[in-house]
Amino acid sequence: MRWLTLCAGITVALAVGTATPSIAQTAGSYEVAKDQAAAARQAMTQGQWDEAQARLARAIRRCEPEAEGRPCRLLLHYNLGYLYARWAEALPERRDGLLARSADYYRRVLAEAPDHAETVNNLALVLRDQGKVDKLTALRDRIMARNPALAARAAAVIGDGHAERGAWKAAYQAYADAAKLDPSAEAPRQKLLEAYRQPGAGDTADLLARLRGWEARFPEAAADGYRIVVQSGAERAGKLNERALLRWIALTSAQRAISSALVKRQLGDLKKASIDSFIRFLRTVEAITLARAPNLLKGLHDYSGAQCLGASGWWLETSHRRNALAEAALALGRAAVVAQDAERAEASFVISALCGPPSEEYMFGELRDQPFVFLDTMTELAWLQFRYPARDPYRKKLDAVVQVLFKGKGAGYQANDPRAIERHHVVLGQI
Repeated sequence: MRWLTLCAGITVALAVGTATPSIAQTAGSYEVAKDQAAAARQAMTQGQWDEAQARLARAIRRCEPEAEGRPCRLLLHYNLGYLYARWAEALPERRDGLLARSADYYRRVLAEAPDHAETVNNLALVLRDQGKVDKLTALRDRIMARNPALAARAAAVIGDGHAERGAWKAAYQAYADAAKLDPSAEAPRQKLLEAYRQPGAGDTADLLARLRGWEARFPEAAADGYRIVVQSGAERAGKLNERALLRWIALTSAQRAISSALVKRQLGDLKKASIDSFIRFLRTVEAITLARAPNLLKGLHDYSGAQCLGASGWWLETSHRRNALAEAALALGRAAVVAQDAERAEASFVISALCGPPSEEYMFGELRDQPFVFLDTMTELAWLQFRYPARDPYRKKLDAVVQVLFKGKGAGYQANDPRAIERHHVVLGQI
């Protein structure tokens, strides 16, 4: 985090929600305070610290007492806090005393405006530089219930302090606290990932659980996290590494960013057989033509893997792995649709349907709570025939898709699975 500077206008933010006189009522002292704060800032840029301090001190003496002078005091106390913090950076030999004065003035601001974000931020930085983790933690706890987002700033500064000392496990936990306190902030999540990179900093299972919670709101950060776990796989548990790889493929495919070049660039250096095999699969799908694709009408019900071009062995052993292949091929097909390459799109969708797990896996098996990739693929195939009717003049392909969907819907009725029935019904209705 960085120092936040304010001069004129700070009182508008500080006065929100409080019963104070309007700025117009205290225009005299406040206008003087604004002018002197601006002049002090100019002096700071030239290293004239005593001049800046003198200007602010003179201006404070003109502030009215009690509530009437609140806007004037807040502006000047904030600027004095900032002055002493930057002065401490310029004069290391006086650092301790200057930081103490900076903290004192920031506390004066918070005494009258407890939730002023910039002041909380800067006081947290001062406490970090003082090494007062206990007081910094107390600052976080004091504002946690009232303003969690502000508490998140303090928690992130705690993490920064631990990181500077090389205490990465403590930094990881502090960043995790910050992310929990502010569900809308991406910065502490990125810092948590940086901490995880350090040996022994974070538990892989803990990180994976957090990443699943990030996927909807922070898909890029979540994808970064899964990639980091995969890249550190030599030192981490194999099963967890596989989970991370499959989720990275899912998120990257959902963003339609998956490609053999991307996987090669981000994961190719790992020299792992599973990664190399996945790259070969993507290259096959990227280069496939409909003439080389398996026959959809004959192969749609064959889930042995024999029809899955470009993939074999490890990738076909479990439903979750096959689902990842289907997600990737589906994404490549959608990209081909955007590029108006109907032949490659259809071939990619066929590969997705034939490489992926059977639809029953999404209804009754291991993929029950996962996105129904097979249905998405069938929908894309059907819409492709509508968009390019010349590709299916006798509706044979479309009829094959519809038959598969009716079969899946019937299986849902047999299993008394309303969720599966509804999903098939919606897709059939769209077709």
